Amino acid sequence: MIRIRVSSPVLEDPGLPLNWKLQAWMLSTLFFCLPFWEFPGGELWMMWPLPQYALILALCTALMTAVFFLGPALAVQASGKSLTEAVALSVGTVPAMGIRVCCVGMLVLWIAELLGLALYLVNYGRELIDSQWGLGCLAVGVLGFLFLTAWQSPLISGRMAFLSTKLGLAILLAALFRVRDGWPAIQHGFVNQGEYWGGSVLWRGFAQLVAYLAPLALVAAAWGGRSAGRKQVVYTAALGWMLPLFVALLLIGLTNVAVGSSEFYQPSLQPNVAMALWAKSARSGVTVRVLIASVTVFGALRFCIRGLADMTAIGSRNVRMKWLMTAGSMLLITGLTLYVWTDQVDRLRTAPSHILAVTAVVLTADLLMRRWRNATECRFDWAGCLAVAAGLASPWYLPYWFVGFRYEFCPQQSILPACGVAFVACLLCRCFERILATRRPGIASPSLP
Repeated sequence: MIRIRVSSPVLEDPGLPLNWKLQAWMLSTLFFCLPFWEFPGGELWMMWPLPQYALILALCTALMTAVFFLGPALAVQASGKSLTEAVALSVGTVPAMGIRVCCVGMLVLWIAELLGLALYLVNYGRELIDSQWGLGCLAVGVLGFLFLTAWQSPLISGRMAFLSTKLGLAILLAALFRVRDGWPAIQHGFVNQGEYWGGSVLWRGFAQLVAYLAPLALVAAAWGGRSAGRKQVVYTAALGWMLPLFVALLLIGLTNVAVGSSEFYQPSLQPNVAMALWAKSARSGVTVRVLIASVTVFGALRFCIRGLADMTAIGSRNVRMKWLMTAGSMLLITGLTLYVWTDQVDRLRTAPSHILAVTAVVLTADLLMRRWRNATECRFDWAGCLAVAAGLASPWYLPYWFVGFRYEFCPQQSILPACGVAFVACLLCRCFERILATRRPGIASPSLP
């Protein structure tokens, strides 16, 4: 039985150990929620037969886990410091503070987007609330409940995440079972879509997946310092990130193919999980089903709220400051929730996602170079800053065909070349740094003081 403390919710010290199983359950909630099934999980179309598609998904999830979560988590664990301090060892203390601000901003935008989508789905069609004021009050109430339940002990948080993951998995399986008349098409996939090329679909879908999840992976990597050892970090990455992500993407791909060949398919629309769940259903019963499916968002929102509390160090404040920061965060998120799909908010989301993804790649590269043994903090680390700048500036000097396809340019597509350039640049700069250190004894790192 889950007992939630209302009078004095527990916000534990982010430096205390955290069991890897609890970490795994809390991470899995990111993939078994309704918004992820629609975007970006639904963008990796099944353009190949089932065995090839499963192999491609396994490679994509393994690569993403290793580069954006496992590498930074091991770097944090090896440094023996917090995430911000580990980033400071790679790029310097001043850029690390900017990256911390990007993490906070990205979490605020992500919470607003998830909550806004859930409220939109619940209110869509039935128009239960027909005013912005009413939606705002509902958002404040939901956020208050989520902040209260997110600030519980790790054991209670892990149990709530376990229930959220089970609910999401059950809904995904129910969607796949509902379109069972389209199962014969699963073995072939969308093989007859002549206007689309499998390589372009894979590149674009994987880029959108990275842009969506890489910032969250970097935030989750902060738990690497709370693990008992490297083996526990690997267990968390394998069972909390890679396996749930692979299962969710595979079920989404299978459902999309099945609904496209079933009686529930709506012509001229893209087949997706929502169509499999609610197509051709009585309007009176859709609202309840959407409400149940929207509850799966709570687990992912609690993860983001815990990450936001760690990044802003709310737990270390006095009681008055803690509640003031909480109230301010709730009001800011509520305002963004009502206008989350505007172009301005969308542009605000693109830049931090690229910065955080490139930062995760730099941490992984530094881990491979074993730089943590004698690294010291400085204001600016020339190698790390150069690698981050080279990655972020890659859309301006790389060929257009590499960062975007000829039909439509999507800002997320440039994130993969940016990460690749940053990774190679960081390795080359660290090698050059070692050469300088061997030729000039006593200079461990030619960084700006």
